[in-house]
Amino acid sequence: MQSLSKAKKSLLWICIGFGLCLLILLPSSTPAGTYKYAIKAKDKVVGLLNFTNVNIGLPPYLPDSLTISPCELDAACRMKELRERIRHVCDVDKKVKRTSDRKKTFSGFLNHEHRLLYFSIPKVGCSFWKRIFKVLNDERYGANIFDIPNYKAHFGPGLLKITTRKEVEKYINNYTSYLFVRDPFSRLFSGYIDKMFVPNPIAYNHGRNIFTMYRSTTQHRCELDISFERFAMYVADSIVSNRIGDPHFVPMWKHLNPCDINLTYVGKMEHFMEDTNYILSSNGVSLDDLSGSTKSENFDELHEKGYMKDIINRTFKFLKSKKVCLTPRSILQRIWTSFHIRGYISKSQSMPKFKNPQKITNEDMINATFKAYDLSGPKSERSLQRKEAMMEAYTRVPASILQKLANAFDMDCRIFEYNCNVKERFLVRKPSTKFYFKN
Repeated sequence: MQSLSKAKKSLLWICIGFGLCLLILLPSSTPAGTYKYAIKAKDKVVGLLNFTNVNIGLPPYLPDSLTISPCELDAACRMKELRERIRHVCDVDKKVKRTSDRKKTFSGFLNHEHRLLYFSIPKVGCSFWKRIFKVLNDERYGANIFDIPNYKAHFGPGLLKITTRKEVEKYINNYTSYLFVRDPFSRLFSGYIDKMFVPNPIAYNHGRNIFTMYRSTTQHRCELDISFERFAMYVADSIVSNRIGDPHFVPMWKHLNPCDINLTYVGKMEHFMEDTNYILSSNGVSLDDLSGSTKSENFDELHEKGYMKDIINRTFKFLKSKKVCLTPRSILQRIWTSFHIRGYISKSQSMPKFKNPQKITNEDMINATFKAYDLSGPKSERSLQRKEAMMEAYTRVPASILQKLANAFDMDCRIFEYNCNVKERFLVRKPSTKFYFKN
């Protein structure tokens, strides 16, 4: 259950001591939508957890107990266990076996000093990792990864890229090799928010393709105003027909199939910072030194404010083009809402009522955003908004399109151990009240 992962981290000291934790649902008189768990070990209550808002992705029923493996709380153990399970799937799953095609091109990045070989997959933390490699490989970038804007992370000096199987085979056995994966439904939703919901050139190009593919259902034409439902249908149809070209939406196993490459680690976005810290520290790299921060709170703030600044600057640059078919106010609102969705700004912080939206500068927007961020409360509360928004989007997608997506994501779910059962995940839930996608 993904919504438990943050809490599990905070209870590391409890679970290591007992080997296993049992989470037992307690009767409670707390308000509707609030759930109270007791963490039990050896029949003793050793801690309490509270979860609020049933729309964040909790199942429609809650089990009497949930067992947490000790491995789940240890990055090295967790990644090793995942790699072994992936190898087993590769050996026994006939459908997975048929995907092994000895891929000839890769997107790998090297650091020779620490003997690191990272395989990137878009929308799975690749911008973050490329910044790390730039700082490690080229002193011109300084010592702080957050000094590199997001859009500059993907090109320029410092990225020692390898693309051929011959190059991969040269390093794979002597370097720590790894990639990161994530829930394919979460990856698609994140891609939609970043590449479609907030106006940018990629959104315009996909919007144009969607109008071409589904001309008979088109009632209006604004390439930047594509609903999540329509985009989900477009991606599912494009993957199944093998017409998807944008790497942000190509299934993860097509970027790198771990059945073909014997990786040292497979990390997951659901444990991104824990897995990242372990891989780096095991190879003599300190993430604190790379970020100029020794506190996780400061690290989160640097990362989140840096991302928001990048998105605002990128969007305002795009607004100078002639491809904008949304009003200035609606564009500003989409930027703001995207930060609600990512859990960077509390949804209690509304966008300021700008009198003349067309005269607002990127600096004005950055200042307003940072002010709202500072008033938004703890990350533990804000992070629930991402799951809430994702459920709001998916529960409004028709069952037929959800099943198409499940079919398109089937190999990712098989290989990387994710749940593609859309009935269990989305169809048993009633659509939540609209907040993030009101229009």
